[in-house]
Amino acid sequence: MMYESSHESSHETQEKPEVANMTLDPPDPSLKKRKKKTRYFEHHIRKILKEIAPERDLTQHAKVQLNELAMITCKLIKQKILAVLQSSRKRTMSSIEVEASIRLLFTGQLSQKLLDEGKKCVQQYIDNSKTKELKGQSRHSKAEILIPPSILERLLRTEMFQMGFSAPIFLAGVIEYFLAQILQLSVLVSKNIRITIYDIEHGIKSDRELSCYMLTQQIYLFEAGIVPFIHPDIKQRSGPNDKKSIKIMTRLQESQGHIFPKRFFDNLCKHFITLIYPDIRFQKGCFVYLQDYIEKWIVDILQYTNILTIYSKKSRVTANDIEIIISIMEKRTPSFLEQEQIVHDIGVLNINSP
Repeated sequence: MMYESSHESSHETQEKPEVANMTLDPPDPSLKKRKKKTRYFEHHIRKILKEIAPERDLTQHAKVQLNELAMITCKLIKQKILAVLQSSRKRTMSSIEVEASIRLLFTGQLSQKLLDEGKKCVQQYIDNSKTKELKGQSRHSKAEILIPPSILERLLRTEMFQMGFSAPIFLAGVIEYFLAQILQLSVLVSKNIRITIYDIEHGIKSDRELSCYMLTQQIYLFEAGIVPFIHPDIKQRSGPNDKKSIKIMTRLQESQGHIFPKRFFDNLCKHFITLIYPDIRFQKGCFVYLQDYIEKWIVDILQYTNILTIYSKKSRVTANDIEIIISIMEKRTPSFLEQEQIVHDIGVLNINSP
């Protein structure tokens, strides 16, 4: 019995260190699964720029913003494609549905040029596939484009619909021309060797169809600043106060900084949010995107209101002018007209009542 007890105790002493080692050893950080970063178009944006202007380059922030813009455009095109497929009751996605979605999303010459580029890429792929020299080559080399169609195929793939060979090639040509058009306008506007996000914003604003697309789809570039604009009627004024105000406007527009102080805006947002959610906590810098969006929204409203005031030959901006601009942007009737209509209807009812 003594032997058995000593054997059991020795067995327990052998097992305890193993359990202790298993619990005390820290986990290996190399074994943790890291999320794979999908950059999609970032690598190809620089290649497109080198084709347009070999001596130019662009900043990392501008590259990231252009990549996001291309991703948003692909998602919008995909939504239109799915709507077209559901309405036509088809099960296969081809270049015909991509063409229809681009006609619904873009307007004017930009839409036509995008369609021409997509058709050209598909035709080049078909012609080069027949030659023995390019046999075994990739799809983007056969289509003579820089963006691989595999990226667009991954974005377009769904479980409900099948995909034809022409759809990703057509869309790859469209996205490449779309990015090339933005980069070409940015090169013309930029004065530096490296293109910044401000140059991209200025280039998009200089093109009517691109700016219309950004405005209708409510797409904004982060930290792009404000494109300088002073109405010619204001520049022609020769008064001493007018010249001083023009200098202040020029300096503020060229500063490219925030309009509101960051601390003031953060405290204001925290105050209103805590009224609804008292126990909520805020991460540092969580209101940066919101501040940038609201500042651009306010500047656009005031810019359009200023133009309305100038052409209506008034000296001051009124609340009704701002309401007219907001109602046009929101596609509704101004509130003061609705109130006047209600008062008129009440008066008519009182007159007609016995």
